[in-house]
Amino acid sequence: MDNAVRFSSAETPVIVRLDLRVALLEVRVTDHGPGIDAVDRERIFGPLEQLEDLNVRVHQGAGMGLPLARTAARAMGGDVTLEASGPEGSTFLWTIALAERPA
Repeated sequence: MDNAVRFSSAETPVIVRLDLRVALLEVRVTDHGPGIDAVDRERIFGPLEQLEDLNVRVHQGAGMGLPLARTAARAMGGDVTLEASGPEGSTFLWTIALAERPA
């Protein structure tokens, strides 16, 4: 969410959508930022990775948000992925496996 707000302009909404599947919770966060080039789509999940060069950085951060989110999601039987990206924005998908309830 923080990245989505940071990379979207103040005039555009960040969209959050929750979908409950049989054994899976899906959370989609869509921003209206500049998008992510295909060559960088997996790199952004590496620790301390940022797409902006340090000397021209506009968006502040440590480059740990996405790696930590992915690690946490995977610990819960899910994942965080970049589902779609283009010049009008990006959609990240966070999945969490749901535990079966005892009978």
